[in-house]
Amino acid sequence: MFDFGKDFANMQLIYFLKGNMNNIRKTTIWHIRRRVAVLVLAMLIVPLTSIAQNLRPGFNIFSPQQDYEIGQKSALVANRRLPTYTDARVIRIGRRLASTAPGTRFPYEFRVINNSTINAFALPGGFIYVNRGALNAARSEDEVAAILAHEIAHVALRHGTNQASKAYIAQAGLNFITGLLGGESQSRIAQVMGMIGGFGLNTLFLKHNRLAESEADLLGIRMMRSAGYNPYGMIHFLQTIQRQSSEHSVEFLSSHPNPENRIAQLERELGRRR
Repeated sequence: MFDFGKDFANMQLIYFLKGNMNNIRKTTIWHIRRRVAVLVLAMLIVPLTSIAQNLRPGFNIFSPQQDYEIGQKSALVANRRLPTYTDARVIRIGRRLASTAPGTRFPYEFRVINNSTINAFALPGGFIYVNRGALNAARSEDEVAAILAHEIAHVALRHGTNQASKAYIAQAGLNFITGLLGGESQSRIAQVMGMIGGFGLNTLFLKHNRLAESEADLLGIRMMRSAGYNPYGMIHFLQTIQRQSSEHSVEFLSSHPNPENRIAQLERELGRRR
């Protein structure tokens, strides 16, 4: 039997519950966004010394697979713009070092840039570039290994996309959470990269802060030791850069911190591990 009063009351209760559920859902999402934002900020201001000792990848909104995809697209741009070629010795040394790299097993690729200045850089996902000038400046295979180990360490520690992640958050603010919930589509990656300089020779991939350079040095010498190279080769190469910086164009110094400070840190590290 139809009871208008009772059914009307039930309908009102249903509408009330629906309205409150929507409010609860909105409040919950707001709290989640706020908590994630606080968590992100906390990760970004963790004491630098503790991060340097851990030598693990830092905060990142990208997956390791996305590192490779970003690096692959960026490498295509770099290979079109730069005069590059492959070198059997560089590939041999690079692969030997890469086999000792921690973390994700990226398919590392090594290319030489036909440029006389002393420099090297790495793109996310394992794309390593070293200038002919840096190879000529290296006086031994250990020093060549030092150059490559340092760049491989940047990739293993995911420094490029770590910087890209922080740059994107600075641009997007709390809206970045919506992007995270939006999935990992190619169009989403392109949109994020478009906000922070795009693919290719993006300065976020080419220049790192002192902490990242310190981590790459420390992990680099550990990989050198594991691969059978003399880790002091990194100190010797930095000393070579110091000597040549007053005589030649050393592009390395424009994208890497002062060698003197890095040498002192490496000496302390190697002294502790004797």
